[in-house]
Amino acid sequence: MGSAILPVIFSLKSKLSQITQLNESDDTDINGGQIKNMYTTIIEVLDQRYQDNALLIMCTVLDPRFKIEYIKYNDLSVLKKTIAEFCETTYERIESDSYVNNISNQLASQKKPKTGLSVIFGTPENNNMDNFQEVPLSQKIKNELDLYINNPKIGVEQDSLDWWNINKTTYPIMFVSAKKVMTIQATSLASERIFSKGGISGYESTERKEDDATKESYTGEKKTVSRRGCQMPPLTDLKVALIVVPSRW
Repeated sequence: MGSAILPVIFSLKSKLSQITQLNESDDTDINGGQIKNMYTTIIEVLDQRYQDNALLIMCTVLDPRFKIEYIKYNDLSVLKKTIAEFCETTYERIESDSYVNNISNQLASQKKPKTGLSVIFGTPENNNMDNFQEVPLSQKIKNELDLYINNPKIGVEQDSLDWWNINKTTYPIMFVSAKKVMTIQATSLASERIFSKGGISGYESTERKEDDATKESYTGEKKTVSRRGCQMPPLTDLKVALIVVPSRW
């Protein structure tokens, strides 16, 4: 999952930094300089490729296992503004999709009608859903984001997609962005496994043997090869040479 890339890089940097510090403290280690140069090179490559990747940042923030723990920022309010703008743009872009309409219908169905007691005691009608619809979209996203960040993270072994499915009514707007970015593959391994030609030759060989056995059952033609001093007869399209192995070879 792509949301784990930045946390893994963060952990890798920490471990490499610890190794470098240990070698620097040991004056007798002649490889300390080489290890430091290797560390510097690796960090520069990782930072150049992943540090300012906006999509990876959004993907990591929207993962309830990590949130903003592994994101570098100088001002939290600026980071939250960037996240809110991304969620707002994503939501508006696909607002007309049927899935978003279904979410709105689920929220609307939660509105409870008046019961007999509410009519008797004159309890005002529950207008929470109407008030939710009147709140500007930017404010809705801000409320969701504040609640999301302030709540504790889940365990790293838990399924973040299951968490979003369970909490999609609590964060209906952020859920749209999470569903989009968190389903992006971190590597091409899955696609390579689907489209790879590896194993096809073995499959074709097995399939050819099965076809030969089928032809033999239909033609009924069998040829025997002795134990020694005999060459196997040539194969034709409709004939199969059957090697008979004696019980005592």
